[in-house]
Amino acid sequence: MLGRRWTNTRPLLRMFGAASLALAFTDSLAAESDSRFSRTSIDIAIVVRNLEQSLSFYTEGLGFQEVEGHAIPAELTDRLGLADREQLSVHVLLPEKENTASRIKIIAAPDSDTAVAEQGSIPALTGFRYITIFVADIDAAADRLSSVGVPATESAPVALGRGSLNEVFVMLVSDPDGNRIEIVGPRESNK
Repeated sequence: MLGRRWTNTRPLLRMFGAASLALAFTDSLAAESDSRFSRTSIDIAIVVRNLEQSLSFYTEGLGFQEVEGHAIPAELTDRLGLADREQLSVHVLLPEKENTASRIKIIAAPDSDTAVAEQGSIPALTGFRYITIFVADIDAAADRLSSVGVPATESAPVALGRGSLNEVFVMLVSDPDGNRIEIVGPRESNK
């Protein structure tokens, strides 16, 4: 039964292949001898329908910085099951310009027929449901997002409780393709 269930893995590879490919195209850092990982951060790739709109959301709205990206050649995307012999251009975003930070990799969908993932409520579907970004000032983050036309959901930011120095707040927003982003941080502006 297991063999029949996993005979057509190409769609699964396309869905998760970009995230797996993250390790192949990132700078390698010297790992400690007892570590299983060459980096202690995790990268995520997000396929988007409108590249300019998504880059604006993540850079102007969330404050990420775009650094040098890369292309994945068509023969490699085909061999790994990422795309059907289509070159993919990867835009790399960092929260800070440091080599050890987690990266968001934005990949433009090859054509306008690319389906948008259904979101629904968080526990309604399995798989990656949202990413969490920790900020120094949640109100400043909300203001940046508002400036690019992204409203926070409901009555956010909402207090979570006490953190190490300040009360911690959370808000949820969606990127232009409907992917959920949880933003967590203190209120530095005392609103």
